[in-house]
Amino acid sequence: MPDSIVELEERLAQAQTLIEQIDALNDLAWSLRNYQTERALELAQRACEWSTNGEYSAQPYSLGAAMSLITRAYIDHRQGKLDLALDECFRALALVDAEKPGRVVIESLRLISWIYYYLGDHPNALDYSLKAVALARAGGYRLQQASVLDALAMIHAASGDVDQALNEHEEALQLAREVNDEVLEAIVMNNNAYVLLEQKEYARALERGMKSWELVRRLNLNKQRSDVADTLAQILQQMGEPARAEQLMLETLAIDRETQQDLGQAYTLLNLGGLRFSQRDFARAEVDFLQALEVAARIGARPIQMDSYHSLARVAEQKGDWQRAFTYHKAFHEFYKELHNERTSQRMSILKVAHQVETAKRDAEIYHLRNEELLREIEERKRVEQALQELAITDPLTGLHNRRHFFNLAEALFNQAVRYQRPLSIIILDIDRFKQVNDTYGHLVGDQAIRHLADAIRHSIRLADVTARFGGDEFVILLPESDLPHALGAAERMRDYVATYPICVAEASFHVTLSIGVATMQYSGETMDLLLEQADRALYAAKNNGRNQVQTYRAF
Repeated sequence: MPDSIVELEERLAQAQTLIEQIDALNDLAWSLRNYQTERALELAQRACEWSTNGEYSAQPYSLGAAMSLITRAYIDHRQGKLDLALDECFRALALVDAEKPGRVVIESLRLISWIYYYLGDHPNALDYSLKAVALARAGGYRLQQASVLDALAMIHAASGDVDQALNEHEEALQLAREVNDEVLEAIVMNNNAYVLLEQKEYARALERGMKSWELVRRLNLNKQRSDVADTLAQILQQMGEPARAEQLMLETLAIDRETQQDLGQAYTLLNLGGLRFSQRDFARAEVDFLQALEVAARIGARPIQMDSYHSLARVAEQKGDWQRAFTYHKAFHEFYKELHNERTSQRMSILKVAHQVETAKRDAEIYHLRNEELLREIEERKRVEQALQELAITDPLTGLHNRRHFFNLAEALFNQAVRYQRPLSIIILDIDRFKQVNDTYGHLVGDQAIRHLADAIRHSIRLADVTARFGGDEFVILLPESDLPHALGAAERMRDYVATYPICVAEASFHVTLSIGVATMQYSGETMDLLLEQADRALYAAKNNGRNQVQTYRAF
């Protein structure tokens, strides 16, 4: 733990006025956010209460309340509670002047940027991070500037601008060292190592990853240590050094167990099993996956439980134990559907928060009505309208968008891509010889095959992508901020997923394959209809060339 935390503890003990105490509480909570999460939350909550009650009940201490919200938002976003974190950031911005440089404003904008990045909404992420870095530079906030540059680098890397991302990481590293923040230095180096790994610059990636590893171990950053270990293991695997990758994971696992970091232990076991599976050591891989499942079940980490079941199914398939593979696949899909519904619900909550910020004044007029009966009537009408809207835009068999709603969403994204000259791709796919499936097994099984394909699509795309069932067994996916290589990667993941995992019916099972067409916008007078036509022509090329493959419009 850094010496600065000891100094902050002393500052809190010596604080004389209430404002000094609140500021010291907030600064200490922020410094502890990566070390002692529970205590950081407790201190932030106390600062918030002191800023809004007692002496400040009539006129709250806005800066104190806002800073406590930022600490809570940081911890919530690290724990995956993105909708709650976004709400806390906007509430913090409402308490201060959101147009002036300041720690609260910059951190709020930076966290909002990360949240949109996690959702795959790169344009919004870029907007917020650019505003944050401009305010940090204008106000001379070098530490916050380094943090925002790290976020900006990851956004640019995800958008394909790798050179810009690497430059921003170098600037962030230099600033982190100038302000002597080793925690931030470790985080930036790990993110930089990941970008270099994606570019296949393994030697540079390993150098950065090892430096980050040395820092997180020395600083006892348990959560960051698991992140860095995962990055390093991927680098070592790509460099053909699985033994070193395994040793690193075993070392991490020992530390996780010693420090009782159950979440890190579950992730490490899952990654270790994946490494051993890739080396065809199926017996030890199965033990790792079962242990990961046990730990994840104990702490309620459902995404890890889902991945563990999926991995165990793959092991069972390699062993030829089809009954156990079926059982594991069934458990995996149950978790997948449950988590997908939660993920969709969370995304809707985030969109709702953003919408509420833009329409706060109008909503305030409604909610301040004193006639409770009228309010109940308004809420019921909203509920009915929302239910009807969902029915109007959703395909009932798959839960994806229907054809009509796809065009409503796609047109706006297409126009945005044209206006800002951003990449955009489209995928059209269908099931090979689908009529034979219906003729052989019946239409109910055909519906099951379509739902199986819908699951494959959800498994392979980002939240920002727009997916719809066009009719029958044909689906279309619009991928904003995606160039041709990214779209081809998503298409291949779908094709491989469907071809690999069977559709199980009673005591029998069978496989289906996909033909997929991909087209990418070229900024040469295209329209949405033309882009769809190009993808459709690529789909027919895939079928004519033998099916079970991906074709691009530019490939013929």
